[in-house]
Amino acid sequence: MLSALKLAGLTRKDVTLVPLRAPDFPDAIRSGQVDVAALNEPHFSRYLADYADRGARALPASETARVPSGPSYLYASDAALRDPTRTAAIADFVAHWIAALRWSKAHRDEWVDAYYMQRQRLSPTDGRKIEDAAGELTFPPLSSLVAKQQAIADLIYEAGDLPKRLDARDEFDFRFDDVITANAR
Repeated sequence: MLSALKLAGLTRKDVTLVPLRAPDFPDAIRSGQVDVAALNEPHFSRYLADYADRGARALPASETARVPSGPSYLYASDAALRDPTRTAAIADFVAHWIAALRWSKAHRDEWVDAYYMQRQRLSPTDGRKIEDAAGELTFPPLSSLVAKQQAIADLIYEAGDLPKRLDARDEFDFRFDDVITANAR
């Protein structure tokens, strides 16, 4: 949201941000409690379909394409990263996580059925929309993400949401770059 505001030439002081849980966004927009919300799938498509007769619409793709989307990260505690046995287990998990994500893309219909339909109780249409919205998979080395993460941290700091400026390099454990690179091929 902060990136979208910045692109529009606005700051946090120009708007009132309303903290909501993702399932509450469509109702907050529908009822007029908020003017705009960042919705993910399937909430986005459901909102547009369910409230089309009441003026539901999305921002033009030309506007939303400029807003950066972030990567997904795996997080580990400092204690786990200090323990060689647990760090080895995390490295093994990273390798399997990459393999699982690749499998889900290569076997989309099976994944949608097994996860979104059977586990999440979503429709096949919603499962496919979620998968489509996720886009293509990439597994860049952590070292290549520092500048992007630093820009996000700086944006949050400048908005007044962090007590001190962070150094993004401190947020990554580059020992996993080799695991990522080896399994991303």
